Amino acid sequence: MGHENIEKELMRIFSENGLFIDDKDILLQDYFPDSLVFVSLIIGIEETFEIELPDEMLLIENMGTFNTLLDRIISLMALKMP
Repeated sequence: MGHENIEKELMRIFSENGLFIDDKDILLQDYFPDSLVFVSLIIGIEETFEIELPDEMLLIENMGTFNTLLDRIISLMALKMP
């Protein structure tokens, strides 16, 4: 899956959880209304991209920006490729 497709899928996961990112460089913790939305987003990311996010990314304050999260997902996907 290419960078653009990963980004589109990530945006889809966000929008399915009621989160609409208008600035990809703002901290994501500012977008989450509650922890249930955050957990739903994490599950969506892990299931969609077939990855397991490291424990340190399971804290809202450690998510960084949309672009940071996108880069981390791309890196995790590259690690699982043969």
